[in-house]
Amino acid sequence: MITDEPNRGPEWTPLEPFQRLMLLWRSNHPYNAAHSLLLRGPADVNRLRVAVSAVCRQAGIGLFHLDPSQQRIAWDRLDDDPPIQIRAKCLDPLAALRGILADELNRAFAATGGHPLRWTVCESLDRDQHLLILCYDHVVADAFAVQALVAGVLQKYVGVEGASSASALTTHVPDQRGHVARSDNGPISIIRAGARTMRGYLSLRYAHRMHEARSGGLDTGVVTHSLSADRAGFIGGRNHRGVPGWNDLFLAATAVALARLTPQRRTHRQRRALGLGTIISLRERIQPGATVDFTCLLSNATVLIRRPDAEPRAVLNEVMQCTSKLKARRKACSSFEAFAVRRIWPMLRIRDDRAGYRKYYPLCAGVSTVVVDDRWYGGVTDRVLRVVRSCPTGPALPLVLAPTIRGNRVELSLTYRRACLDESGASSLLAEIASVLALPELGGLTPLMRQAASPLGRDSHPVPGVAELEDNHAARGIGG
Repeated sequence: MITDEPNRGPEWTPLEPFQRLMLLWRSNHPYNAAHSLLLRGPADVNRLRVAVSAVCRQAGIGLFHLDPSQQRIAWDRLDDDPPIQIRAKCLDPLAALRGILADELNRAFAATGGHPLRWTVCESLDRDQHLLILCYDHVVADAFAVQALVAGVLQKYVGVEGASSASALTTHVPDQRGHVARSDNGPISIIRAGARTMRGYLSLRYAHRMHEARSGGLDTGVVTHSLSADRAGFIGGRNHRGVPGWNDLFLAATAVALARLTPQRRTHRQRRALGLGTIISLRERIQPGATVDFTCLLSNATVLIRRPDAEPRAVLNEVMQCTSKLKARRKACSSFEAFAVRRIWPMLRIRDDRAGYRKYYPLCAGVSTVVVDDRWYGGVTDRVLRVVRSCPTGPALPLVLAPTIRGNRVELSLTYRRACLDESGASSLLAEIASVLALPELGGLTPLMRQAASPLGRDSHPVPGVAELEDNHAARGIGG
């Protein structure tokens, strides 16, 4: 934070390399993410305002500032609370969710000197349930930190103090050194990272480029879908001993669905592979109740599917081979890639925009998988009916799938660039992904009807918590 003491300057925290990449992407278009919760009962905006203020002040979250070099961040004016918007009441808040998310993801935050959070409340006409949406600047925080923030707010908003209270959240990043996997920035590691980056560029010469309208911008839309994980026992929390992780499953399903919907790709002699973006979390395992740092600790990588037209199980095996290598190197963050985009690309006159990424780094989609552990919500679990996340696309990715697993429920959210797909095309793609996930060899996830919005029963099938996943934030892709 920036202190008021006369002899002390700002308490600056260095940005991670991936955060610096996000700053570049944010200069093209807002780089926002959102967590949406459907809660049982009527909304109480005054109580929400008090809860948000208490949690933010205890954690040290206020206005954020970037230094002139955009290498460090500091916090100031902790008494400035984030805005809370009240939407008009509607018959079905979930039906209004798509429009609200599209508005929030395309509305920019202040580049510096503003608050990185924005809350939205939408209540049903009969006041039996309401939506609580937190939109945030992704440069400032990742999904793990935001989940801890939302949990602390919910416990105060509903009136229950639990394990993950506001005191478990902090902006004092030095406190998290024991919870973060740090990269080795020695000369050998830098050389290896450079070699891997160059191999990645060369391999993407054979990757398919999604069709996009030349005149289209970076505006995005969102579509959602619900599934049930009746066969969650088939899927492990991580890629271990031949058992696919949740992230592997969704990467494979996305690749198979895209392969089915791009038949023109098969007529090309070379560009038949599909490049998918992925992110590796730099956080170590953190149990509910432990101190969580409100920052963004991510690293990016790429998964190239060379045979996306193969059988789904073969595609899943190919994904597992790729991600197992990435997880083994998760301490090697994207330092070289950030250096390449910020320093080498301008020298080569490569533009850091949609056209530049489409030509030199053609990725079709990204996947950002998070498993929600109900222990974070403490005694308010029964009030939470749904948890839906949405992630930004950035200039590199036309599509980003954000699955959120909670108990035996899977919420799919697809953010799409409107220059690539319209709402009908995005809905068709998400339905195709859901049909692939329903295949027995990929876990047999089945669609949920709208009336299944009731809270999960106590006998729901347990799945690994977010702190138990090595790839808990994977894979948001190089653009998201």
